[in-house]
Amino acid sequence: MRDTHKTRLIKYLKNYGSITSIQAIQDLGNTRLSATIFQLRELGWNFKTEDVKVPTRWGTTTTVTRYSLIETLPDDYDEVDVNIHRMIHGDDRPDWS
Repeated sequence: MRDTHKTRLIKYLKNYGSITSIQAIQDLGNTRLSATIFQLRELGWNFKTEDVKVPTRWGTTTTVTRYSLIETLPDDYDEVDVNIHRMIHGDDRPDWS
């Protein structure tokens, strides 16, 4: 199965627990984290969002969103979701059926 922003994000969240937009840019090359989260939500995936204050280079703070996966699957997930589910649970072989 081909890696996509969605599959990379799911793998990342499984390994590291949470992600912010700067981490998505640095670690995944994903400059549109909120769009990827939106697409996965449209597929039925659930995420916890938390606003966190982080320091800026100017000595102030700003608020960013930290996302974490709530590992549940919708009742009507499609083949893409099945493959993402397999990756989350350690079986990343594609389904050839």
